[in-house]
Amino acid sequence: MADTDQGTGNKDADIVDTEQGTREIKVVWECTEDIEHTEFERYIYTAVPEEGYVWSEELQKGCEERLLTLPYVEVVVESGAAVNVFAARAAAGVSYRAYCQYDGWKSWSAGGATAGTVGENKRLEAMQIKISGDANLGVKYQVHVQNTGWMNWVNGSSTAGTTGQSLRVEAVRIQLTGASEGSYDIYYRTYCESYGWLDWAKNGQSAGTVNLGKRMEAFQVRITVKGGTAPGATVTPLQTDAAARVGSSYYKTFNEAFDAMPDGGAMYVIRNCSATHITTRKSFSVFPEERNVKVTFQESTLIPAGIICTEEGWRGNPTWNFSGNGGYTITFDANGKGQSGVISSYGATINLKYGSRFTNASGNGVWNDKGITNVYDGAYIYNNHTHGIATCNMVNLYGGSIYGNTYDGIRAQKIINMSGGNLYNNGECGVHAGDGTCTFTMTGGTIHDNANGVGNIDGNGTINIKGGNIYSNKLYGITTKGRSLNISGTAAVRDNKGTGVAVIGGEAVVQSGKIYGNQNAGIVNKGSAKIIGGEIYSNSSTGSGGGIVNSGTLNVSGGSIHHNSAANGGGITSSGTLTMTGGSLTDNRASGNGGGICLSGGNFNLTGGAIAKNTAKNGNGVYHNGTTFQLGGNGAVDSENDVYLQTNKYITVSSALKASPAAVLTPSGYSNGRKAAEVAYGSKKGSMQYMQFALKPNGGYCLRPGDLQDSGAKTKTADIVLSTKYMIQYDKNYDGDVTDIPLSAPKYWYEYAGISKQVPLEGRIKFLGWSENAGADKPDYQPGDPLNASLNRNIKLYAVWGTKIQVIYNGNGSDAPKERTEEITLQECRKNGGYLIRKNAGFTDYIRNGCSFAGWDIIADAPVKTVKYPEQKENRLTFEELLDIAEAQEKGPLSEEKTIQEVCLYALWDKIPVITGEGIQEFYEGTEVTRDMLLANIKAKDDEDGDITKDIRILEIKYDKGKLEDGKKQEAYAEQWKDGMPGDGRLDTWFLQMDQEESPVEHQIIYSVKDSAGNEATLEWPVRVKYNEFPKIEAEDRYFTLEEAKSGVITEGVLLSEAIESGKLAVSDKEDDELHPGRMEQEVKLAEFHPEEFIGFEDSGYIVITYSVKDSMGPEGEGKETFRQCTVHVMKDGEIVNPEPLKYVRFINQANYEKNLNLQTGQAGDGIEKSGEGDVSGKELNGGLHLNSKWYKVLEFRELLFGTWDEEKPAKEVWCFKNGDVKNIKKYVEEHGIGNSQERTSLLRFAEEFGFLKIL
Repeated sequence: MADTDQGTGNKDADIVDTEQGTREIKVVWECTEDIEHTEFERYIYTAVPEEGYVWSEELQKGCEERLLTLPYVEVVVESGAAVNVFAARAAAGVSYRAYCQYDGWKSWSAGGATAGTVGENKRLEAMQIKISGDANLGVKYQVHVQNTGWMNWVNGSSTAGTTGQSLRVEAVRIQLTGASEGSYDIYYRTYCESYGWLDWAKNGQSAGTVNLGKRMEAFQVRITVKGGTAPGATVTPLQTDAAARVGSSYYKTFNEAFDAMPDGGAMYVIRNCSATHITTRKSFSVFPEERNVKVTFQESTLIPAGIICTEEGWRGNPTWNFSGNGGYTITFDANGKGQSGVISSYGATINLKYGSRFTNASGNGVWNDKGITNVYDGAYIYNNHTHGIATCNMVNLYGGSIYGNTYDGIRAQKIINMSGGNLYNNGECGVHAGDGTCTFTMTGGTIHDNANGVGNIDGNGTINIKGGNIYSNKLYGITTKGRSLNISGTAAVRDNKGTGVAVIGGEAVVQSGKIYGNQNAGIVNKGSAKIIGGEIYSNSSTGSGGGIVNSGTLNVSGGSIHHNSAANGGGITSSGTLTMTGGSLTDNRASGNGGGICLSGGNFNLTGGAIAKNTAKNGNGVYHNGTTFQLGGNGAVDSENDVYLQTNKYITVSSALKASPAAVLTPSGYSNGRKAAEVAYGSKKGSMQYMQFALKPNGGYCLRPGDLQDSGAKTKTADIVLSTKYMIQYDKNYDGDVTDIPLSAPKYWYEYAGISKQVPLEGRIKFLGWSENAGADKPDYQPGDPLNASLNRNIKLYAVWGTKIQVIYNGNGSDAPKERTEEITLQECRKNGGYLIRKNAGFTDYIRNGCSFAGWDIIADAPVKTVKYPEQKENRLTFEELLDIAEAQEKGPLSEEKTIQEVCLYALWDKIPVITGEGIQEFYEGTEVTRDMLLANIKAKDDEDGDITKDIRILEIKYDKGKLEDGKKQEAYAEQWKDGMPGDGRLDTWFLQMDQEESPVEHQIIYSVKDSAGNEATLEWPVRVKYNEFPKIEAEDRYFTLEEAKSGVITEGVLLSEAIESGKLAVSDKEDDELHPGRMEQEVKLAEFHPEEFIGFEDSGYIVITYSVKDSMGPEGEGKETFRQCTVHVMKDGEIVNPEPLKYVRFINQANYEKNLNLQTGQAGDGIEKSGEGDVSGKELNGGLHLNSKWYKVLEFRELLFGTWDEEKPAKEVWCFKNGDVKNIKKYVEEHGIGNSQERTSLLRFAEEFGFLKIL
């Protein structure tokens, strides 16, 4: 493939062949227009491939028909585009010419062009053909000439036919030769008198006419890659009225040609034809010629034996050969006739070779009474109404296919040898080793999809399967009553829908090969069978016996039976006689009984082989419900595969077993005395072999020999029976170290046993004996005592010890010295789970002034911090731990002869810690007082723990009375914490809730501390909170000229810092001035100050400014705030404008509003006198608004008020005030004025402080 750019003149570009292993070639681009190209135009190029290359099929399909004969192709190239073209690998070309009547030799033609004349009625008399482009390719050809027939073959460039003799060529054959012959096909066709162009022939077929006297006038030849598309129709390249030819002679009927054929000769069938019954003594060969042909039997009755038969009564031995030719087939169709066969012989040697086919006889495909029939690859015998081949002699099947026959594929009485071929879809058997002593030997080929693969029904045949495949047959792969069946070599009997091998009688031997995948058992044996080798696997059955079903005699000495499955007997089901001395049964599966073997009856003798990895519901290895199961020598069932023993069934040991265990037994029921096996050799004692068996666990049962059991068991000496294994267990009955405790020992059902002679030793306490009661004071058994055989149960013996411990409780400095003691035994410790150390409270009740009881310790001066047995805990000691303490306090080993040992426990005392306060702390109202600040002046110490100040907690704050809430003073209250005040807790300093007159207030704090022993001390200590006064602002009114205002002199700095420096502004706070001098002067601010307003003045005027300042005594440093207003005057020419008087906001309801509404029109509301009546000015005092109020005069204002009172119109805002809220608001107004009249931010602050009263 190559890409090219636009251009003028010639351009070279590489072409890469698209086939693997090809090389690059050159393509010459020739412009068809001799002008200079531009990027805006499109031009046509001619692409010419390098010599030896041709255009690919893909490119040719896109060209006009005329271009198929040209060595170039025209390609349109768009402006700015690239073009891909494809060329095939170096290909051969063919050239040819014709010698024609009147014209002589014509010019050479090529590439499918016509050589000769068309429509001129001139005979073609000779031709020449030659090959170019591939040195390894040649050509040969022959012609059929008037009065001569087929002339000899000639090679390339030579003349075929005649010149100067006026003889017409009637037909031609052309073939390729040379090493490259297999890479090409050569096609050719002829133009003939009366027919015109005939269809294309190829590779040596005849093209033209034969036996019709018609001249050939022209021809065409083409070469294509092998298997390429034909250039046209290929159905009828030859016209003839002949049915067959013998030599160069053509005959119109099959019978004429056969009669003309000499003995040992050959005939070629040219077209489909019919034949009548032929009898002959000849040897002959019959072939098709250049096409697939059929010979159809034409007889009116069934009587004739077949199409070709030997003469009746003649006993000669001719040779008949039927074969295809050049890949073409010949079919002999008996047309429902032929009572003996399509062909029938008494004693001929019949060779059926590739391409020969025999079908549709009312009898057999081939009947060869005493002769030999050989079938080779490619021969077909099918759809005949009895057998494919029937003979009383021999059939050799080397290949071919025999199928669809009503009965058997092959039936013979002497010998059938099969080394290849296929026998399938026959109604009875693929091969029937028929009546008589027939021997069938199979070494290859396949027999499948018949009713039975291989059959023998008369009991005299011999079947040897050494190779090949027998599969997918409907009933049996092999079924035999014959003398013998032997399967060996690479034979495979597989995937049959019934049984793989059915042995109805005689003897069958499997030496090697494979029997697998069959659906109704691999082998069913009713005669005698031996498995010496091979594999029997993956077979199945819905009933019993996946691998083998045996009701005869079966001997397994080798081979592998594995991965088979069935309801019962996954590997083998046997009700006959089964002997296994070798081989293996593994990985078989049964949904019911017997994964490896199911003994449903009969006898089983196992002395060798392997039975392992099988699975079943009952008896993974073997299910025994047969008559006898004898086991001896090397016989064994793998320990992972149990042997299931049905009721009353057991194993007979015929000789000494070598494997251990030789079998794991699973009886159908478990009970003492149940017989599982018996010993039938030697002295016949169960003790000789019981160790060679194992029992599948179920409860406490095991296998024991009958000869070791007491007469009460009622078992026999030879028996191996189920027995419960009881245990004699010894318990030291003590938590400490004890030596020489006897190991547990078994005691079996009805067998004798005794107490161990071993004596336990502790070293400090005395051993008295054994008892079955752990709390016994006296023993029941002594070491070495016997146990009765009838004592059939588990026995647990506890050591009986004889020592006590006295526990002494010592007050260790208590105010009232006294001691208490008590004694404890080992048995009491056992009973109570140890010794519980007494509490001081309620038992000893020791006390000591200034101390608390910490607990008990084994050392009198032990540190209280590490007291060993704290009072607040439950302390429990084992008897062994008490002995350890006694030994430690004794400071030497204890003697086991001393019957009472002593333990002394000493009281330990802990002094109570001391907690103190240093001075009373004071804080201002609003100050954030943390837990750590409240702890700063409190200390704690403990004699044992030292300084424990860090452990002090605040449990409670008791607040004094007087906190103001909603204007009312509250009663005293408290805040408590069970686990101490948290780190984020704060003292409530009553910000804005303290009465100045009651300052300072004093609260009480409860402090607590515990030492490491848990002793707690508490302290109540006061803390004071003082009132925080509001800051003060003193400010003078300020005066500036108009010129100063317009020039920007009036700034925040002038009104703040400069005013403070000049004394016109003073800020102070009692507390902050003391704690943070100078802070308040830095904190004062101007609220909503806009200096640009002064610059805009054009005349005298004023602006009221507001100063504000907060002290630091409040949440987050935001304390009490004070506002102060003053007036900044701007004077033009010394004129001072006085401020307007303050205006107040009034709230009014609808009834009062309407009293003076419309008074000027004489339409007053209720309570308003008409115009001219009374004193109108007095109406201003009736609760209504001033008569000149804008809320009357301005429509917009009136509508606003009425809209507020409109019940159907929802309110924009809703506020809810309670009495306490009203009082707080009044107080706010008194301090800050109405609206912004005194402070410019008063309304804003009002919204922030009272916004929570707004509910909508």
